This record gives sequence, C-alpha cells and structure tokens, in this order.
Amino acid sequence: MTDKIQKFLTRLPKDQLIYLRLYLDKVRKDDTKDLNIKPLKGYKGVYRVRVGKYRIVFRPLGNNEAEILLVGKRDDQTYRDF
Repeated sequence: MTDKIQKFLTRLPKDQLIYLRLYLDKVRKDDTKDLNIKPLKGYKGVYRVRVGKYRIVFRPLGNNEAEILLVGKRDDQTYRDF
C-alpha cells in the first residue's frame, strides 16, 4: 500500500479501521466474489469496492492478488485523486 493509503487509514476511528481492513484483506487476496464491485469507467481493468461510505479502488494482478490503488471516503473528490 502507498503512504497516502497508510496515512488515510491511521486517521480512521478504530472500529472503522478494523471493518475496512477486513475488506482490504479480501481485496488483496482477490477474494471478491461477495463484495459490491463495479468497474471504473475510463480505466481498463480497474475496479472499486463499496464498503459503506468508503471506497477501495484496485486492480487485479492475477495469481489471486490485487493491487490497492486508492482507499477513501466517498465524496466529490474520491475518484478525482485517482
């Protein structure tokens, strides 16, 4: 994960951090069959996972792995930073 993602996660309340980390682990292991996933328009092979009011943007790498590109609170700026 990037420094920007780590910084965002450190600012979260503990209960939300635990909840979000469960989803991050699933995405990293490419265990996404039960998650709310949609492809991002304009980006080939990039998807987002909806986790309450947060979004995880990732790219599957194959071999049951995925690269986390962005974790953020859903607002007007979420996908602009990506």
